Amino acid sequence: MVREVFEGSMLLGAVRQVGRSVLRPVRRAAQWLQQTNARIAVGLRGRGAPAPPPAPEQFDAIVSDSRVVRALSACVNAPFDAWEGARTRRFVDAVLALDLAVRVRLIGWALLVAVLTHTVVMAVLRVHVFQLGWTFRGVVAVAATILMWRPDVFAAAWRDRAHR
Repeated sequence: MVREVFEGSMLLGAVRQVGRSVLRPVRRAAQWLQQTNARIAVGLRGRGAPAPPPAPEQFDAIVSDSRVVRALSACVNAPFDAWEGARTRRFVDAVLALDLAVRVRLIGWALLVAVLTHTVVMAVLRVHVFQLGWTFRGVVAVAATILMWRPDVFAAAWRDRAHR
């Protein structure tokens, strides 16, 4: 019965007809563009196989004297180079050396302090916080409290997830 309704529907028939009449020219245009692109490629390179990409050594030689590539490389590598001598690294290494349950509890504390600090700052600045804002703060505060209250459960779940 459902098939009969769909096949007999004038609206669906009209949509199909419009779809066909629109898609045919689009398909023809795409085929023409593809053939034109192939003709242009043959005209530029001549008949035969396309030019092979440069070897890695050639690519490195071409790119190595580019100022743009050197600038981008410096931007990407700078944080890694700075991290090696950063004082923050010692703190992060010390935190990463802690037991997983202690780190989970620390995350809970950090979240709770962040939510409370944000709430106090917003109150001092008299920024109107609507129901969505209070709801979000409440949910994050409850989640942070649960993380602090039962870090061993979350640490076990994290370990179990890592072993899958």
